[in-house]
Amino acid sequence: MGTIKTTNIETITGSGTLTLGQSGETITIPSGVTITNNGTQTGFGGTNTPAFFAYRSGSNQSMPNAAVTVIQMNSEVYDTDSAYDTSTYRFTPQTAGKYLLHTQYETNGGGDQVIYIAYILKNGSSTGGSQFLHRGSGGASFSLSTTSVLEANGSSDYFQAGFYQGSSSVELLTGIQNTYFTAYKIIE
Repeated sequence: MGTIKTTNIETITGSGTLTLGQSGETITIPSGVTITNNGTQTGFGGTNTPAFFAYRSGSNQSMPNAAVTVIQMNSEVYDTDSAYDTSTYRFTPQTAGKYLLHTQYETNGGGDQVIYIAYILKNGSSTGGSQFLHRGSGGASFSLSTTSVLEANGSSDYFQAGFYQGSSSVELLTGIQNTYFTAYKIIE
């Protein structure tokens, strides 16, 4: 086994394909080595940031009847780029790209034959969500969640967690395991 030491490897013609190894072989990159993408290749390295995880803390949040309400996720577990605001409940990523967003709610009960919808809002508007029709006696608690992949422009687009409940009296329960909102950038 030999060692080749150089600063640059190119094909003879300056274009084409450069192959390292053969089928079935493993190419090992030692720890501590940094791999840099020149920006033209996709699926090569990267990180899933910005990313955050926020949840509802303090008292339960009361939900008005027949209205989409922004959920007040007022505490954070992490926020890699300070992109989530615990006072406006907005995630405003300053990096353009696609984001996986997920939110979950747990209520302290609900009425019979009432519709509940979990939303991801983009710039204040619904992007779709998960719907649940509560059937049975009122008062039974339940969880509802939704997940979306949405694009952000990297400057002004923002996302919020929204909830709709039709003509019932419910509260969203507080706590990291009950009512939360999380997102991260997808490596493209």
